[in-house]
Amino acid sequence: MYYLSNVSWEEPFLRLAIGFAAGGGLLGLLDYALARALKRIAPSWQERINLSLFWSLLIVALLGWYFWEPLAEKGLFFLLLLPFLLALGLGLLWGKYQTGQDSLDRLWPFLLGLVLLAGLGLRLSGIVHGLPDFICHCDTPKQLALLPSFMAGDLIPPTSYPVGHIYMYAAILKALFAVLPLEQPSAVLTSFTLPEFSVYILLVRGFQSLIGACIPLLAFLVARRLWGRGVGILAAFLIAFDSLHLTYSWEAMGEVPQTFWVFVALLFSVRIFQEDNWYDYLAAGLAAGLAAATKIYGGYILIAVLAAHFLKPNRDHKLLLAALLVSALGALICTPYAWLDPMGWWANLQEESARQYRAGRGYSPWLGFSYFWQALSYRLSPWWLAAGLGGLLALLSRRKKADWVFLAPALCSLVLIFGFRLRYLRDWDLVNLTPYLSLCAAFCFFFIWQRINRNIAAKRVVLVMGLVALLLHGMGGISDAWLARQPDTRGFALDWMQKYMPKGSILWAEAPFSSGMAFWPHYLPKVKYKPATVEKVLRQKACPKSVKPHDMLAIERVWNQDLLRTDLAEPLKVFKLRSGYWENPQISFFNCRARKYDPLVLRTHLRIMPQKSWFMNTPWDWDRVMDLYCTPKPRKSLIYANHGLGRMGYLALGHAKTSFFMGPHYGFPLKVESGGLARGYFSPVRKILPLTPNAYGLSLNEVDKKQVLWMGVYPSPVQMMPLLARAKDWAGVLEAWENSEIRQKNIPEALLFRAVAQKALGKGSQARKTIEELKQKHPGFLANYRKMQEKSGQEFLRSLADMASVPLSYLEVENAGWPLSDLERKLRQKQGQYLGQEVNKKGYYHLWLPDLYLPGFAKMKLVLTRKGHAAKPGKRVKIRVVGHYAHYFTKDLAKLELEQSAAGEYDLSFELPRGPLRLEVVMESEEISSIELAKVKVSPDLKKEHEWRCDIFSSVWAELP
Repeated sequence: MYYLSNVSWEEPFLRLAIGFAAGGGLLGLLDYALARALKRIAPSWQERINLSLFWSLLIVALLGWYFWEPLAEKGLFFLLLLPFLLALGLGLLWGKYQTGQDSLDRLWPFLLGLVLLAGLGLRLSGIVHGLPDFICHCDTPKQLALLPSFMAGDLIPPTSYPVGHIYMYAAILKALFAVLPLEQPSAVLTSFTLPEFSVYILLVRGFQSLIGACIPLLAFLVARRLWGRGVGILAAFLIAFDSLHLTYSWEAMGEVPQTFWVFVALLFSVRIFQEDNWYDYLAAGLAAGLAAATKIYGGYILIAVLAAHFLKPNRDHKLLLAALLVSALGALICTPYAWLDPMGWWANLQEESARQYRAGRGYSPWLGFSYFWQALSYRLSPWWLAAGLGGLLALLSRRKKADWVFLAPALCSLVLIFGFRLRYLRDWDLVNLTPYLSLCAAFCFFFIWQRINRNIAAKRVVLVMGLVALLLHGMGGISDAWLARQPDTRGFALDWMQKYMPKGSILWAEAPFSSGMAFWPHYLPKVKYKPATVEKVLRQKACPKSVKPHDMLAIERVWNQDLLRTDLAEPLKVFKLRSGYWENPQISFFNCRARKYDPLVLRTHLRIMPQKSWFMNTPWDWDRVMDLYCTPKPRKSLIYANHGLGRMGYLALGHAKTSFFMGPHYGFPLKVESGGLARGYFSPVRKILPLTPNAYGLSLNEVDKKQVLWMGVYPSPVQMMPLLARAKDWAGVLEAWENSEIRQKNIPEALLFRAVAQKALGKGSQARKTIEELKQKHPGFLANYRKMQEKSGQEFLRSLADMASVPLSYLEVENAGWPLSDLERKLRQKQGQYLGQEVNKKGYYHLWLPDLYLPGFAKMKLVLTRKGHAAKPGKRVKIRVVGHYAHYFTKDLAKLELEQSAAGEYDLSFELPRGPLRLEVVMESEEISSIELAKVKVSPDLKKEHEWRCDIFSSVWAELP
C-alpha cells in the first residue's frame, strides 16, 4: 500500500483499493507458505497451525502500526517483521512437540535474545541526550570531572563521594586510548570545554549502557533458578524496558553499576544455596564489595550471601568468612583513596554520610512516602507497582527457604529507602529497587496463572490483561528512549530565547534544575540572567522598575511540583515533554508586562521560518503559523501538545504537486498551480510514539528540483485571513472564520475581515451585524485602530505591540540580515537550511539571501562601504532587488542608483507580489571592486501592512459614523 501510494500521484482511492488487495494477497501467500513449513515441523498440530498463524499475523500487524512511520519510509524494513512473525507463530502453537518438550523450551533463547537486544538498543539510543550543549543531571558533572585526574594517576578525589564506577571507567578509558588511535580530549570539564569533553562522556555512557543491558540477563538467571524460565523471561522484559533504568543507563551515575554488581552477587548467592561450590562464595563476596565501592549502601547485598549460607542444610563457615574478606578486598580494589589515605578517606566518608543524612532533616517523611508511590507509578505504571507488591506478598506467603535468598535483599532495599532516604528521596534512589519489583511482578503473573489453571475463561482474561500491560510497559520504555533522542526542553527553550530575547534584555528565572549547572548564563551571552522567585514578582501590582518590557520571566518545574497558578499570569510559552527529575523540566515563560495574552489584531507573517519542532501549549502558540517549505528533500515538523489538536487550516503557495502527511504516513495529495493558492482543513493524527506528551508529525513529500512549494499550517484558522484577503478569496475568509474556535473569533481584526468578506460576497446586512457585534464586544477598538494610521516609527510599533499583546521585540523576530551571525548560521546548519550565496563577477555582484518570503510588504536596509582605491568621478553603481519565484519567475522589486563613492545606509521599500520568493541583491558597476555591500537587513514593513489592511476595511468603515 505504501509503494502504490507513492508511485503515482493521481487517483488516491484507486491506489488504496489496489494496495489493500495486493497486501491481502501477499499475506495470504505468506500464511500458506508458513503453514506448509510448520506442518512439516509439527504434524500433530495441523489443526492448530492456521489459528496460530492468524493470531501471529494479527499481533504483527498491531506491532507494525506502532512502527508504521519507519517501516513506511524504508520499505525493506518490512522484511524485519518476518522473523517476529515466525517466532510468534511458533510461540502461539499450543501443546507439545513429538519429543514431549514444551514449545517454550525451544523458544526461550530466541525470546531472551530479542529482549536483551531490545534493552541494549533502548539504552544506547539515549547516550547523546543533551550533548554537546549540556549535561542534564546535576550530579553527573562532578563525577565525570574526576576522569582525567584518575587517568593521569591522581587517585584521590576531592571528596569521599563514592566513585568506584568512575575508577573503573577511568581504567577502561586509559586502556582504550592506549590501544586505539583516539585523540584524548581536554583535561578539564567546564561549560566551555564540554564539546571537547563529550568524547569521554559518550564512551562512559556507552559502557554504562552495556552494563545496564546486562541487568535483565542477570535477573533472568536468578529467576530461572528460583521459579523457572517463564518468570525469568518476563522479568528480563520488564527490566529491559524499565524507563527509570533507561534514564540512568545514559547518565554516568553510580546507581546502574551498583545494581549490576548487586545482581551479580544475588545470582551467586542463589548458587550458594543450591550448590556447594567454593568459588560461588568468592564471586558473591567480590561482587558485594564492588557494589559497596560504587555506592556505600550497596554492601547490603551481603545479606543475600548470609541468607543463602544459613538457609542451606550443609554449611561451611570458613567459606562464609572467605566471602566477607573478599568483599572487603573488592571494596578496596575500586576505592584506591581508602588505601592511599585511610584517615582522610574515613574522615571524608563520615562527613559525606552525615551531610547526606542531614540533607532531608527539614522535610516530612510523609512527603517522601508520597513521592515513593508517585515516582514508581509515574516512571513505570500503577499496574506494574500493584503486580510487584502482589508478587512480594505471594512470595512471603509461600514460606520457602529458596525464596528468602531473594526476599532478604529485596526487603533490605526497602528498609534502606524508608529508613534512611525517605526525607530526601529522589528517583535515582529507586534504581536499585525496581529490578526486585519487576521480578516480583513476573512471579505474580505466573502465580495467578497456576492458581486458575482449570478455569479457561479466567486464563483468557488474565492472558489478555497481561499482554495489554506488557504492551503498554514496552511502549513506555520505547517512548522514553525516543524522547531521549530529542533535545532536552532546555535546548528547545534556549533556541527560542535566542530568537525572541534581544540583546541587553534580562531573564528573571526560577530555575532550580538548571541554575546549578550554570546553563542559562553560559548559553545566553547577550542576555543577563538573574535568579528570582517568579511568583513574588508576579504578585506585585507592578513589576520592579528594573524589569524592562522586553524582559522575560521563566520558571522550571518537574512532574511532581505544583505549577504556577493561572490567576497570577498565563504563560506565553511552555516547553513540556515527559519529565524525569532532572531531565526535561517543564519551562514556562511569562511576559513581564502583560499577564494574559489577549490579542486584538492578527499576525503579520512574511518570512518563512521552518522549524523541526513546535510546542502547542498556549494561545500564543496557537496563533503562530507553522511553515513547511518543500524542497527536493522532504521536510518534516513535529508538534508537541499537552492536549489533543483539533481542526487546523492550511494554505499552500508555489508551483508543485506533492503529498501532505498529517499522521503516521497518512495524508492526501496536494497540488498548487503557478500563481494559485490552495487551502483546506484537516485534523492531524497523533503519533504512537511518544506516549506522552501528544505528538503529531507533519511533512511534505519531496518534489521535483524545478518545483517549489510553501505550506503554512494554521492551528488558528483566522490567522489565514490576511493572506486570503490578499488573494481576494473572500469565500475562504468566511470559511476560515467558521472553522475557528470561540477565542479566535473574538479577535476584533478577524471580525473586520469577516465583515469585508461578507460585503464582498453581497451579504451587506450580515456585514452590518458583524460590525455591530464588534462594537459591542470591543468598544473603542475601531477608534484606536484608525488612530494608528496617524502614528509612525517607534510610536506606531509600540501601539501595534500592545494590540498584539506581545513585547515590542517580538515584532522583530521575522527580521533577517546578511551576513549571518554565528548563532544564526549554527541554527540553520542544525536544521539543514540554506545559508545564502555570494557571487562576484566582473562588473557584477550577486547576493542570494537565505530566506524565502510570502506576499506582503517588506523594507530593506543596505549598508555600503568603500573598498580599495577610490572610484573615478562620474562612475555610478546600480542596485536592484530581484524576486525569484519557482526557478522561472523573476521581477525587479526595487531599484537604486548611486554615485560610486556614495557609501552609507540606504532604505528601500517594496511589495512582494507572490510567494514563496527568494530575494537577490544585484550591484552593477564598471568598478565593482571599489564598493562593498557590508550589510543587508530585511524586515516586514508593518506600517504599510497596516495601511493596506485599513484600505481593505474602508469598504465597511464607510458605513460607520
